[in-house]
Amino acid sequence: MIADRVVIKRHGEGAKHVKKTTAVPGQSSIATTFEKAKQSDDEKCKASEIKLAAFMAEHKISLRAMDHLIDLLPIMFPDSQIAKNMKMKRTKCQAIINSILGESEKQDLYADLKEHKFSVMIDESTDIGAVKTMCVVVRYYCAIKGQIVSRFWDLIQIHGDEISATVAAATAQHLFEAEIKSFEENSIPTENIIGFGSDGCETVGRVLLDWKIHAQHLDSSKLQRGMRENV
Repeated sequence: MIADRVVIKRHGEGAKHVKKTTAVPGQSSIATTFEKAKQSDDEKCKASEIKLAAFMAEHKISLRAMDHLIDLLPIMFPDSQIAKNMKMKRTKCQAIINSILGESEKQDLYADLKEHKFSVMIDESTDIGAVKTMCVVVRYYCAIKGQIVSRFWDLIQIHGDEISATVAAATAQHLFEAEIKSFEENSIPTENIIGFGSDGCETVGRVLLDWKIHAQHLDSSKLQRGMRENV
């Protein structure tokens, strides 16, 4: 077989070749296969709003500034259609931070705590409405940042509606159970907890004792499981 231009051209004009090539009319060319899908102006606008909301949250800028900044952007960038389409003032900015950025950060934190060991730090406080709360912070090594980080975990209301009036005191047992429940509700393994920190008040000191007992229970459970596996 001689593979010259005449033979290739004749093969291309053959009925068998024409039939196979017309069977897939919607097939894209190899040049367009690796091209990234272009974002619409609406998608670009949404992405820009999320990035701007993240900037406001990261640098702790008052969201009231958005009421003026969003009107300034199209004046500063008159040639940008994205700047003209952005309609995000403080109410929308707050909603994006709470519902989109906050939820995304929360899921990332859940994934980290399920895979890595971490320590727990708590501090009890009473707000202006005389409601007792307990702030919980977790501290662990973040592989992405390459350093130890402290992340807010939860703000637990100590006396919820389910707590009866007879349990009015913020006892050490109640604080301990509230912490454990907070982690278990989000499927965080409590055996990943390797440390505990708090201030020096008596009640929180008893919480530390409960944590030590809990850690000893986990260690004994692991020991028993290992002994059963080796029998």
